[in-house]
Amino acid sequence: MSDMLNILIVEDNPAIYNQLSGCIDSVPNFSLLGIVKRAKDAIEYVKDFLPDVIILELELHQGSGNGFEILKGISELTLTKTPYILVTTSNTSAYTYEIARELGADFILSKHQENYTEQTVIDFLETLYPIIPNLHTAKTSIPNDLPLPADKRIYQRILSELNLIGINPKSLGYDYLADGIMLVIQGHSKNIFTQIGLSCQKTNSSVERAMQNAIKRAWRTTDINILTKYYTASVHSDRGEPTTMEFLHYYAKKLQNEYL
Repeated sequence: MSDMLNILIVEDNPAIYNQLSGCIDSVPNFSLLGIVKRAKDAIEYVKDFLPDVIILELELHQGSGNGFEILKGISELTLTKTPYILVTTSNTSAYTYEIARELGADFILSKHQENYTEQTVIDFLETLYPIIPNLHTAKTSIPNDLPLPADKRIYQRILSELNLIGINPKSLGYDYLADGIMLVIQGHSKNIFTQIGLSCQKTNSSVERAMQNAIKRAWRTTDINILTKYYTASVHSDRGEPTTMEFLHYYAKKLQNEYL
């Protein structure tokens, strides 16, 4: 994880989420990833953006769904990292708390406790800030120059897909593959290596070689059951791994079918 803690707020009361947002903005190392009011949207945000922290209200009276639905939905996702989930609730039932913890809540703050405010929530997270980065697998950052929020969602999903099959995030090929898949999704199916090379001042041959090496290493080191689970296209046995263009087009088509 980078120095910035990305936080998703799941809350349907405007007064509360506006207060939380303002408190987050006042902390230099905290960043508000988004505010959602519906269970379905919360699960999609987690899937696409991999927040570091979720501030989760269990009872979404003005939105739709509830916190239990969100906790269960997150537990069923295949994620390269799971968020730290801080539940805030007006419910005082010990049984409710027990279920929330069983479903994945890391901590529960009762809104009925003495001196509870939205600032209390953020102060609590500030005390955990040095610890949270060590709780989960680090994620790779999203480029800042992507033009649209939808592109950032897709790009983060690309990174997640690469992580699932063991493409090494520290390799040059990792970034090149992510950029290449994004270019194919955007309709740039020709001169992929040249376009990436120009953007990073590398030759097209070095870009292609780094991409193929990243794929080759994954196919040699990742468990075959994981590869066949997450990469479902046919791979010719004489090669042992997909070519770079086969790889790029497979993931471009997969994500286009899902997002576009």
